[in-house]
Amino acid sequence: MFGWFKKKPEPPVPGEKIAHQPPGEVFPWAKGWRLTALDEAIIAVPAAILGDNEAIGSVIHADEGVRLNLLTAPHATPGERIMIWLQPGESVWLSKSCQGVVLPQSDGDTAARRFGLTEVAQDAEPNAAPDPAAR
Repeated sequence: MFGWFKKKPEPPVPGEKIAHQPPGEVFPWAKGWRLTALDEAIIAVPAAILGDNEAIGSVIHADEGVRLNLLTAPHATPGERIMIWLQPGESVWLSKSCQGVVLPQSDGDTAARRFGLTEVAQDAEPNAAPDPAAR
């Protein structure tokens, strides 16, 4: 019954790169690459991606409505993770590289999640410092 309320998977955008990521397998997430969920997914990234006194929004850039868990302590403990909940069509990108992992949503969940991959243009980054070579 509650399956009616789940968003249907998004079709891929023509020309967009598609990645299939199974739950539990660590993957490299390069800075400046936007992941757009084609399937419902939960992605975990290390909490250490945030430096001291660094706002979460300065590193993790997400569409409005994307759920993130927030750290409860000012300093991340080793192994602590930030979870990002994505519905089909929602996207997120990072301004720092790290390793991510798709989390299973239930016991026995082994279905690979699909993500559209697009590179974020450097000039589109908010608060980006001007490139001195561009003068």
